[in-house]
Amino acid sequence: MELDRLLPALSEAFLSTVFVQQDDTFHPIGLFGNDGKRAFVQIGSSSQDGLYFIDDDKVFRLFLSSENKVEKEDASLSVHPIGTVNPFKGLSAKDFVQDGEDFRLPFSTALLYDIPYRFNALFDIPDSLDEKDFSFRLTEDENKNLLVDIRISVPERKAMHILLRIDAFGKNAVFPEVAPLPEIDDPSFRKTMKRLKSFRYTRQEHIVHMDTGLETMRTWRFSNPKDIPTGPECLYQDERTAVSLVQGEFVERKTNWKEDLDCLFRLSTAFFEKETDGDTTSYRFLPEKNPLPANVLLEGLDDDILSLMILVDKDQVAILFHLKKEGEGIRHILLFDGFEEVTDS
Repeated sequence: MELDRLLPALSEAFLSTVFVQQDDTFHPIGLFGNDGKRAFVQIGSSSQDGLYFIDDDKVFRLFLSSENKVEKEDASLSVHPIGTVNPFKGLSAKDFVQDGEDFRLPFSTALLYDIPYRFNALFDIPDSLDEKDFSFRLTEDENKNLLVDIRISVPERKAMHILLRIDAFGKNAVFPEVAPLPEIDDPSFRKTMKRLKSFRYTRQEHIVHMDTGLETMRTWRFSNPKDIPTGPECLYQDERTAVSLVQGEFVERKTNWKEDLDCLFRLSTAFFEKETDGDTTSYRFLPEKNPLPANVLLEGLDDDILSLMILVDKDQVAILFHLKKEGEGIRHILLFDGFEEVTDS
């Protein structure tokens, strides 16, 4: 291991896979890297997991939205200011002590360079550490990959053993990006979304709790907003929705229907696989491309989507999705029919 050659390149930039020990096995949990200006962490492997960038002790998340657009949000997290510093910056071969085939960084040297706090993006480091609480060494695996072996033990917390496998460094470090996926221009999909955005149809909702067998069914009639009364017969209204009883039927409308459309109707074709069988076209959601949170579909839900399919024929649209909620599965079927004609205006 040639530290004189490795350390300058590592201090320029590096990309690593993070492994955490569980029982006697190390499991990969994501990526960790630094480009010399900022640190980033990606926990998970999908585009929706996003990249967490640390700038000026604040954490921002870049992720792909349901509309196939790159979004940036404040992760409402903070890290130690040193957490943005490249962990290898300033270190040289003379700072390490050879221990067999490994190279160990003495605890006093680690504190001198604030090395523990440079990993604050991975785990919370207390303000004070003892020598027994932190160790840092460089080693190699059987394939000669460079490993950073970090052990941290904090009172009242479970000890952690983390390995960073250095996958690339220096000019060879190519960092992952969050970028839009290729989209297919699909007139049928666009027309379907337009019909759903019109809010002029009947929607039937069928919910099944798989663990208990409990079933719920509801039917709503959406219509042209100008036809909805706002007088005493209006049962419910807020800044988003009005529900009225019209000729014995519940009728719901969006009060801000052109500006505040349901996220369900903004899904991108990039996340679906299209199949056609006779007069029916199906769009099957590919979770490996973007595992969407359920609130993308229906507000107020925060469960994982296990499956999603949109079925379209001439007169009906059906949306079927399966949620995972704290140990129980919930299946939803939304059936849209009775569409009123929608003009291009």
